[in-house]
Amino acid sequence: MNPELLIWIMGNLLMPAIPVACVYLAQRIAGQKPDVASVLKDGVLFFYAITTASVLIMDVWKDRIGASPTLDALPASVLVLVSLLVLIFLSGTYFVMSLAHTGRLDQEGQPFDISHLANLSWQCAVGMAILSLLARLWSGLY
Repeated sequence: MNPELLIWIMGNLLMPAIPVACVYLAQRIAGQKPDVASVLKDGVLFFYAITTASVLIMDVWKDRIGASPTLDALPASVLVLVSLLVLIFLSGTYFVMSLAHTGRLDQEGQPFDISHLANLSWQCAVGMAILSLLARLWSGLY
Protein backbone atom coordinates (compact mmCIF):
# COMPACT_ATOMS: atom_id res chain seq x y z
CA MET A 1 0.00 0.00 0.00
CA ASN A 2 1.23 3.48 -0.85
CA PRO A 3 2.68 5.26 2.25
CA GLU A 4 0.92 8.51 1.28
CA LEU A 5 -2.40 6.65 1.26
CA LEU A 6 -1.69 5.26 4.74
CA ILE A 7 -0.86 8.74 6.00
CA TRP A 8 -4.11 10.05 4.50
CA ILE A 9 -6.12 7.25 6.12
CA MET A 10 -4.56 7.92 9.53
CA GLY A 11 -4.63 11.71 9.36
CA ASN A 12 -7.91 12.31 7.56
CA LEU A 13 -10.10 9.33 8.39
CA LEU A 14 -9.07 7.77 11.70
CA MET A 15 -7.83 10.73 13.76
CA PRO A 16 -10.87 12.98 13.08
CA ALA A 17 -13.11 10.14 14.28
CA ILE A 18 -11.47 10.15 17.73
CA PRO A 19 -14.17 12.45 19.25
CA VAL A 20 -16.74 9.71 18.63
CA ALA A 21 -14.63 7.27 20.64
CA CYS A 22 -14.18 9.91 23.36
CA VAL A 23 -17.95 10.42 23.67
CA TYR A 24 -18.41 6.64 23.92
CA LEU A 25 -15.74 6.34 26.62
CA ALA A 26 -17.10 9.34 28.55
CA GLN A 27 -20.54 7.77 28.61
CA ARG A 28 -19.06 4.47 29.82
CA ILE A 29 -17.09 6.22 32.56
CA ALA A 30 -20.24 8.08 33.63
CA GLY A 31 -21.97 4.73 34.09
CA GLN A 32 -24.28 5.01 31.10
CA LYS A 33 -24.84 2.34 28.49
CA PRO A 34 -23.87 4.08 25.24
CA ASP A 35 -25.64 3.15 22.03
CA VAL A 36 -25.47 4.52 18.50
CA ALA A 37 -28.16 7.12 19.16
CA SER A 38 -26.60 8.46 22.35
CA VAL A 39 -23.10 8.76 20.85
CA LEU A 40 -24.02 10.16 17.41
CA LYS A 41 -27.16 12.18 18.16
CA ASP A 42 -25.40 15.54 17.75
CA GLY A 43 -24.55 14.92 14.08
CA VAL A 44 -20.78 15.12 14.50
CA LEU A 45 -20.25 12.64 11.69
CA PHE A 46 -22.01 14.91 9.19
CA PHE A 47 -19.30 17.49 9.85
CA TYR A 48 -16.67 14.75 9.63
CA ALA A 49 -17.95 13.70 6.20
CA ILE A 50 -18.04 17.26 4.87
CA THR A 51 -14.48 17.84 6.09
CA THR A 52 -13.31 14.61 4.44
CA ALA A 53 -14.74 15.75 1.12
CA SER A 54 -13.29 19.25 1.48
CA VAL A 55 -9.80 17.90 2.14
CA LEU A 56 -10.12 15.70 -0.94
CA ILE A 57 -11.05 18.63 -3.17
CA MET A 58 -8.12 20.63 -1.79
CA ASP A 59 -5.68 17.74 -2.37
CA VAL A 60 -6.91 17.00 -5.88
CA TRP A 61 -6.81 20.63 -7.03
CA LYS A 62 -3.51 21.43 -5.29
CA ASP A 63 -1.73 19.50 -8.04
CA ARG A 64 -3.54 21.51 -10.74
CA ILE A 65 -1.97 24.75 -9.50
CA GLY A 66 1.56 23.51 -10.27
CA ALA A 67 3.43 24.17 -13.51
CA SER A 68 2.85 20.66 -14.87
CA PRO A 69 -0.31 19.15 -13.43
CA THR A 70 -0.43 15.37 -13.48
CA LEU A 71 -3.93 14.69 -12.21
CA ASP A 72 -7.25 14.74 -14.01
CA ALA A 73 -9.03 16.52 -11.19
CA LEU A 74 -12.35 17.11 -12.92
CA PRO A 75 -13.94 13.61 -12.59
CA ALA A 76 -12.95 13.29 -8.94
CA SER A 77 -14.21 16.79 -8.18
CA VAL A 78 -17.55 16.18 -9.88
CA LEU A 79 -18.02 12.96 -7.91
CA VAL A 80 -17.23 14.64 -4.62
CA LEU A 81 -19.25 17.80 -5.34
CA VAL A 82 -22.35 15.78 -6.17
CA SER A 83 -21.77 13.74 -3.02
CA LEU A 84 -21.33 16.94 -1.01
CA LEU A 85 -24.62 18.33 -2.28
CA VAL A 86 -26.38 15.13 -1.24
CA LEU A 87 -24.61 15.21 2.12
CA ILE A 88 -25.50 18.86 2.74
CA PHE A 89 -29.13 18.07 1.94
CA LEU A 90 -29.08 15.06 4.28
CA SER A 91 -27.41 16.97 7.10
CA GLY A 92 -29.93 19.81 6.70
CA THR A 93 -32.69 17.25 6.89
CA TYR A 94 -31.02 15.82 9.99
CA PHE A 95 -31.13 19.13 11.83
CA VAL A 96 -34.69 19.89 10.76
CA MET A 97 -35.77 16.44 11.90
CA SER A 98 -33.91 16.99 15.17
CA LEU A 99 -36.41 19.75 15.85
CA ALA A 100 -39.08 17.08 15.67
CA HIS A 101 -37.41 15.44 18.65
CA THR A 102 -38.42 18.45 20.70
CA GLY A 103 -42.03 17.81 19.74
CA ARG A 104 -42.49 21.05 17.82
CA LEU A 105 -42.81 19.36 14.43
CA ASP A 106 -44.43 16.11 15.54
CA GLN A 107 -47.99 16.16 14.22
CA GLU A 108 -49.04 12.74 15.47
CA GLY A 109 -47.95 13.23 19.05
CA GLN A 110 -45.41 10.40 18.82
CA PRO A 111 -41.86 10.88 20.09
CA PHE A 112 -39.25 11.13 17.36
CA ASP A 113 -36.80 8.21 17.12
CA ILE A 114 -33.34 9.82 17.21
CA SER A 115 -31.63 6.50 16.39
CA HIS A 116 -32.64 6.87 12.73
CA LEU A 117 -30.76 10.15 12.53
CA ALA A 118 -27.74 8.74 14.35
CA ASN A 119 -27.63 5.87 11.86
CA LEU A 120 -27.93 8.30 8.94
CA SER A 121 -25.01 10.24 10.42
CA TRP A 122 -22.59 7.30 10.46
CA GLN A 123 -23.80 6.04 7.08
CA CYS A 124 -23.04 9.42 5.48
CA ALA A 125 -19.58 9.46 7.09
CA VAL A 126 -18.75 5.96 5.85
CA GLY A 127 -20.15 6.74 2.41
CA MET A 128 -18.13 9.93 2.07
CA ALA A 129 -14.95 8.21 3.25
CA ILE A 130 -15.43 5.50 0.61
CA LEU A 131 -16.25 8.05 -2.10
CA SER A 132 -13.23 10.12 -1.10
CA LEU A 133 -10.95 7.08 -1.34
CA LEU A 134 -12.42 6.10 -4.72
CA ALA A 135 -12.06 9.66 -6.03
CA ARG A 136 -8.42 9.75 -4.91
CA LEU A 137 -7.70 6.47 -6.66
CA TRP A 138 -9.73 7.46 -9.75
CA SER A 139 -7.97 10.80 -10.15
CA GLY A 140 -4.54 9.20 -9.83
CA LEU A 141 -3.68 10.95 -6.59
CA TYR A 142 -2.56 7.61 -5.09
